[in-house]
Amino acid sequence: MNHTFDLMKRLSLVAMSGEGVLQPLAVWIVDNRDRFPDMSLSQVATTVDVSETTVFRLAKTLGFSGFREMRMAMAELRGVATGHRLKDQIANVDSSDPYSAIVKNTVNVHTSNLRTTAQLIDLGGLQKAVTALQNAKAVHVFGFGSSAAPVMDLYQRLVRFGYVTSQYSDPHVLTAVTSNPPHGSLFLAISYSGQSKDVVDGLRSASKQGLQSILITSNINSSASEFADIVLQSAPSGALVGSESVASRVSQLAIIDMICTALALEHPRKNEFLRNANALEEEIEMKRVHKSEQPATYSKTEG
Repeated sequence: MNHTFDLMKRLSLVAMSGEGVLQPLAVWIVDNRDRFPDMSLSQVATTVDVSETTVFRLAKTLGFSGFREMRMAMAELRGVATGHRLKDQIANVDSSDPYSAIVKNTVNVHTSNLRTTAQLIDLGGLQKAVTALQNAKAVHVFGFGSSAAPVMDLYQRLVRFGYVTSQYSDPHVLTAVTSNPPHGSLFLAISYSGQSKDVVDGLRSASKQGLQSILITSNINSSASEFADIVLQSAPSGALVGSESVASRVSQLAIIDMICTALALEHPRKNEFLRNANALEEEIEMKRVHKSEQPATYSKTEG
């Protein structure tokens, strides 16, 4: 059986929400996935400071017959990723220049994160999310802290599609809305950890009132996931569990892009949306300052 396709999905699940010694082991493998296939069972156990039995347990938890099969799947995953990296390698980047290295490494991290997002995303869940948004009378998007930026992005895009949409980054205002929401409301939350109390409370309140909800999170076994009808998994940032990075927000924004692209392609009013979008672009263009309208450059010879 080929476990490679969804290996990162299962591995990231253990890394984000596993228990005991399996969790830090899974985190280490996620962060060292290129190095792992070249190591023996004993080398992995020694490096991570766990027993060989623990490494074998993780392999079984991930659905493999043993460590060897897991290592082969990781090697195949590394080969695919390496091929993509070589194909997309940045031209004329001097690795001896620290700033060139920063550019190259940053792009590689985000590229890898986006590929992981493609492996983790549940296509059935994505389709259900799009359908739920299409049928909603009002959409309430919320998230706090670093998730506030993706929330604002989704809010603005849904508004441009013509949906009745509101966005919340204040938990007190969200509480007021979830206590008395408009009929046919849909709540969409974005939370990296899925453990934010305000996010959990918002989804719990929506669930109690029988309202549909969607959650974008890197931790599909989180407390917030228990109250969401549809959960879309974004890629973990790597590094330590619970930490966030720009890469994690890139994954969230990629999922938002998937949702909005599907809405544009599948919505029965897509032609109307396209006309409205063109009209909006024309209005925005009128608000731009064109070169011919800029004030003349001040000259020292004048005055």
